[in-house]
Amino acid sequence: MKILFIDDSRLSRRITSRYLKLYFPEAEIHAIGPEDFEGILESIQEYHIVITDLLMPGISGEEAIEKISSKSQDVFIAVLSANVQEKTREKMRHLGVQLFLGKPLTEEKMIALKEAYYARRKNP
Repeated sequence: MKILFIDDSRLSRRITSRYLKLYFPEAEIHAIGPEDFEGILESIQEYHIVITDLLMPGISGEEAIEKISSKSQDVFIAVLSANVQEKTREKMRHLGVQLFLGKPLTEEKMIALKEAYYARRKNP
């Protein structure tokens, strides 16, 4: 299993990577900044889960989601963002985001991610 996490904050990438390793110990975790996104886009179909922030310089999370969705319909896309307005959540649902998590990340949110991912695998 491969998980990609996109966030412009190094601290957020470090903390989220630790959580992901705890809850998905079998996974290969790649945490990148938005500046590295284009370089990984061609191999996006190799990833099972992509988690992205929304507010980033260079490429927004919304743009990243659109590009990911155009390359692969199978990847589980989650958003981890401080922008938790209902309008934003609704927009993400329309883009095909399977799970929206508000920052900060917690154990409960990691459990929700794991449950949502495995539920989708059972019922595609």
